[in-house]
Amino acid sequence: MRRLSVAVILALISNIVFPADIRDVRKHANDGFAAAREGNWERAMRAYCTASKLADSISADSGSRAIMSYECGRALGAVCSFVEAHEYLVKALTIGEAEQIGPNLRFPLFELGRLNAAQANYEQAIPYYERALALTESSRSATKDPIGLSNLLDEYAEVLTKAGRPSDAASFNSRAAEIRSGNSNLSTRSDVTPYGKHCASRR
Repeated sequence: MRRLSVAVILALISNIVFPADIRDVRKHANDGFAAAREGNWERAMRAYCTASKLADSISADSGSRAIMSYECGRALGAVCSFVEAHEYLVKALTIGEAEQIGPNLRFPLFELGRLNAAQANYEQAIPYYERALALTESSRSATKDPIGLSNLLDEYAEVLTKAGRPSDAASFNSRAAEIRSGNSNLSTRSDVTPYGKHCASRR
């Protein structure tokens, strides 16, 4: 649903590999985070995917491997490497499911939905959104970030509309509007991965 901050990433990997390897993974994760914030998704992709491969090569714990796969997948999608992006996001989801990480599975699920939607694969996107929204509703983020939730509901409604289901979309739009009107003084820190927006960097 939102980009994981570098502080969260590094906190999760700080105690699970040898010191030299921690420094390497930290360096690449930090480079990826900084590059994404600057809008340089090609550089972010190289850094995150290097971190992911390194985490795999040193047999880092499952949480670290899932996070690096997730970030690598997002960055690959931004630069239009859609097949590889799907593979890395599915990998992150598979690891999370095996570890039973609960509501946090919503992160790769939303990204897989968005990745499919960016390619106009709306029917394929719907099951990912359905699972992700159900997990979001059961998590604290639903109350901690109501504007973020309303944006996600509108996002899903747009996918439903484009999939030829406008009547189903209407209820999600209505709920999003209701949440937004009741929290007009709030904003959200959530962002949306720019899938397919940086294809030129691959040419």
